[in-house]
Amino acid sequence: MGHRVVIYTKAGCCLCDKAKALLRRLQGEFDLEIDEVDITRAPALFEQYRYTIPVAVVDGLHRFEATKIAEHYLRRVLRGR
Repeated sequence: MGHRVVIYTKAGCCLCDKAKALLRRLQGEFDLEIDEVDITRAPALFEQYRYTIPVAVVDGLHRFEATKIAEHYLRRVLRGR
């Protein structure tokens, strides 16, 4: 069974680009469905995430903010299922 990852981003965010590249790399190893959400398209999302992007939510349960989007954290969650 695969994992669903929602990543909250915005254009021009270099940390977001790094997080998306990491998720694409892991997609080759794990069954990942990745949905990208641009926070600038919804004022409520922009207010919620403007200082913490990128934010990745895995399977609706595990939330990783910019400082925690690291390969070893994501692997632990993806393997733990």
